Amino acid sequence: MYPPTCGDFAGGWFLWALRDAAAEAGHFASPAHADRYFARVAAEIDDACRAGRLICATHGLPFLPHMTADAWDRLLPAIDRAVKVSLYGEGTDKVRAASHGPEDRFLAFREFLGWPRAMPIEHQLRITGWFVDDADRWIELVCGEGEQARVTDIARQSSPDLIRALDVPQAGRNRFDIEVPAGSGSDCVLRIIGSDAVSAGLTELRSRSRVDLGGGAFGYVDWSSGGEKHSTATRAVQMLVTGFAAIAPWVMGAALLAAAWGGLAFVRSGQCPPLLVVGVVCWALAATRVVLLALVDATSFPGISMAYLVPATQLWFVGALCFVGIPFAASRPSTQERHDPAARESR
Repeated sequence: MYPPTCGDFAGGWFLWALRDAAAEAGHFASPAHADRYFARVAAEIDDACRAGRLICATHGLPFLPHMTADAWDRLLPAIDRAVKVSLYGEGTDKVRAASHGPEDRFLAFREFLGWPRAMPIEHQLRITGWFVDDADRWIELVCGEGEQARVTDIARQSSPDLIRALDVPQAGRNRFDIEVPAGSGSDCVLRIIGSDAVSAGLTELRSRSRVDLGGGAFGYVDWSSGGEKHSTATRAVQMLVTGFAAIAPWVMGAALLAAAWGGLAFVRSGQCPPLLVVGVVCWALAATRVVLLALVDATSFPGISMAYLVPATQLWFVGALCFVGIPFAASRPSTQERHDPAARESR
């Protein structure tokens, strides 16, 4: 699946290959059938290990491959990236994207899961906008990586309005209209012709209006089939999550100060504020998820995404609110103090 693996399965992708093979053999007819089948596979593997037919070893965390030196080197950057994604949604689409894939498999997955609500399939991803560059360079579409990359020219369309709006005489043909299969949107990037380092992914173009490419070059999205057609509710969610990302650093900073204050109060009085306990538990749960997914990302497959980290986002924020509430709760008199003047004076 990756060139360095010489055609073999990379890390944790073997689990998905095993599931695909089980599905093709008919063992995913129902959740109960799949459960029975994999229970039988697990029992056969355990028997082979005990009989010595397989060389088996026990790891501290289930499914975690052996930690190599490279994996240890990748772990701390992976944790840093996971924290940023879970707190600020950094580098992710902040609204639900359309589903993609073959229609029959999409319906089969929904049936298997009990027909949950799902975003409709978007067969084509279309993005229109404009691009300007101080050096009058232009962009090209690149899909894939390495020797498998496909480069497509992007036609320059008329844009006389940009000349007037930007006061740039050479911006008369700087509009673009891009259309690719929806499933390949995450694999395609815009690249300035003649540059390998400066690029922007199509998923990034879908998630925000302006995308800076550096060196005075930037693009602007007028319309995206993945963002505009999913109703006003989707745009409202986009505004909410953007606002959350803006206030998150301030909320977390205030939470740390309040948590320190609550800890000192506990040391001095010997009484632990309940909100401090709840906040610590929430942050411990969020940190556990971050570390586990960082381990997955460092050893198995790309595991740092909002789809996997989303519970941590809520836990960070609930814990922060608990910490911020500690000083306010401490300033309020207790029930005993409200009814006993002597207790209030001793306080």
